[in-house]
Amino acid sequence: MKLEFKIRGKVIERESKCPLSGLLVRAYDKDFLFDDLLATATTDSNGSFEMLYAGRDFQELFDSKPDIYFIIMDKKGE
Repeated sequence: MKLEFKIRGKVIERESKCPLSGLLVRAYDKDFLFDDLLATATTDSNGSFEMLYAGRDFQELFDSKPDIYFIIMDKKGE
């Protein structure tokens, strides 16, 4: 059985609450030795993004669910 998961989100500027477009969002699964890249997406004009990943991308011997964290970068990679 193939499991697929979806992450939806929105990136906004903290002070102004304005949406931030054109940012690269990467979702990772934190692991003991090496973190796994689950998916990447780019924010749209509303700051929204959506990404899909498969269950096999995070499931290992001791993992039943991912420990997800995000890294968000601009076009300069900052």
